[in-house]
Amino acid sequence: MNPEQRTTISKHLERMTEERTFVEVLKEIYSISKISRGRLISLLIFSIIMLKIYINVGFSEDTISRVIDVINSSNNFSIPAFAVVFTGYAIFQALSNSATLATLLSVSRNEKSKFEEFNLSYLATALLFLTLVVVNFILLLIFKNIPNDWQIPLVPNLINNILATVLFCFYITVNISALFELKCFIYNLYKCFAINAVANGIEVLKRDDEES
Repeated sequence: MNPEQRTTISKHLERMTEERTFVEVLKEIYSISKISRGRLISLLIFSIIMLKIYINVGFSEDTISRVIDVINSSNNFSIPAFAVVFTGYAIFQALSNSATLATLLSVSRNEKSKFEEFNLSYLATALLFLTLVVVNFILLLIFKNIPNDWQIPLVPNLINNILATVLFCFYITVNISALFELKCFIYNLYKCFAINAVANGIEVLKRDDEES
């Protein structure tokens, strides 16, 4: 390890040991998790394709029961996805051995090491699915305790239907965005496997050179 790498690793280790509140960590997650233009365009196209379904649900006479079914479907995906993310994070930590950790800490972008970027990315994905599960629980608690024909009092029926359509569209969009995050999580895990293989390969070559 050359002096420059040692200095870089020391700087990143010092940064990671700094005391930070949960809110500060969330701000850092936000700084690396901004939605790309490509994803926004994909979500917009998906919303346009699904617009008829959103309207059918929002203007249905049994909107609440339909929404409950969708929330249950979301839970059927979100809970296993959270378990997958948690398992993937454990794999990431297991892969971060001495050689891989040194490689991840020596590569930096925007003052953050690759290790910290991966760490924050995994935390962001885990928090996203955990939040989705909690929100689904709260929504089920609400919708299962109101009549199926309930509407906002003193508001015209048309406005109630339009509001239901918009909120349903927003809910589905958030779920689809979570799927994109899961894709990014799997890709990051793949990159971590690749870095681990490269780091271990370099170590093998160094030992081979020393022995020969």
